[in-house]
Amino acid sequence: MLPEVKKENQISISEKKPKVNSYYMVLAGRFKVAKYVAICFLVAFLLTTVVLFRDEITVENLRYLFKDLEMGENVNFSTSGSTISYDSDAQLDLALYKGDLVIAGSSYFYLCDLQGNRRMNEESSFSNPVVVTSDKYLLVYGLSEYTCTLYNTFSKLHTEVFDYPITGAAVSDDGMYAIVTRTAEYKSAVYLYNSSFKRIGSIYKDKYIMDVEFNRDSSEVLIASVYSKDGNYCSEIMNYVPFSETPSSKTEVVGSMALKVGYNDDGGYSVIYDDKIEFYDSEFVLRNTYTFPLNMVPITTEISDKYTLLTYSENIVGNNMRVLVFDSSGELILNADADGQPKKLRCYNKYVFVLLDGKVCKINISNGNIDYYDTARNAIDLLVVNENSVLVCYSDRTIRVTTD
Repeated sequence: MLPEVKKENQISISEKKPKVNSYYMVLAGRFKVAKYVAICFLVAFLLTTVVLFRDEITVENLRYLFKDLEMGENVNFSTSGSTISYDSDAQLDLALYKGDLVIAGSSYFYLCDLQGNRRMNEESSFSNPVVVTSDKYLLVYGLSEYTCTLYNTFSKLHTEVFDYPITGAAVSDDGMYAIVTRTAEYKSAVYLYNSSFKRIGSIYKDKYIMDVEFNRDSSEVLIASVYSKDGNYCSEIMNYVPFSETPSSKTEVVGSMALKVGYNDDGGYSVIYDDKIEFYDSEFVLRNTYTFPLNMVPITTEISDKYTLLTYSENIVGNNMRVLVFDSSGELILNADADGQPKKLRCYNKYVFVLLDGKVCKINISNGNIDYYDTARNAIDLLVVNENSVLVCYSDRTIRVTTD
């Protein structure tokens, strides 16, 4: 019999379960129940959203959700300091839309903020692009072409192709828009659309439409057209109320050609002709007329909410120009003399900005003070950011210029 071997250093470990705090067990159970309740609520929410709001689940909304992600190649688009560069294009139109810069070329469409951060980059095929903006939409069409496209800040919303060329367009701040074209029977046609891109009215004319504008709340549309009568050219200014059968007013002017129309913030409107300006009140009653001096031909014109503006050259030879500013009642409140040939005319609050070749002219309407700011030559457009900043646009770049 073998002797018993004594095991030394043998440790006996008693198996005991750790003590459990009942308070934390109850708390963990509650969190577990809350987790499953939250999952069930999320599933129910998603199902309800899909069933009841499926029309709101659009590509545009998804693009908005992922707007800060870089999607797609940014072709030939760059920024450096205060300059935004892009492909050179002789047929270019630019505009500001909700604080962003719109650049529409014959083969591309860019939308970027003023620091050059791109929001949209698309191909296009307009021979002569035109950009029209409002507080809600921006519209791009090709002049004498057949297609128009509407955008918001993040995506393309709607495209429509017409049977006849587009010769004009307007967009209101609440999303209504008008397209000027023609038909086989009429020289001109204006198609009115609501903010959901549904056609709500059509206006046909055996005249040539020169301009169309909405008032602030889209309750009226102003249409200027020209025609020939007894050997004279004449103009018709029609104030049309959407959804109505007849215009609320119609004015015919013999011997003058309407060039531009626009509403003022007091409900009246102005009409710029080739030989005068007429000012109407909100009841469509003529309240003032300014007749151009002999041989005076406007070079640039603008109608804003508060003012009607124009520039003209004083001499056939030379660079002297005059800038005229009228208030909404037709009173001449500024008659300024400046140096240079005007290319673009803009108005912002109480300031007038005139693009000249190689400089920007800034005029204070209140006191007539004039300042000049040097720029590179051959600019094609001028956009006003605010009272102290403008964008000088070229065929291949846009430069921000401080004017304070």
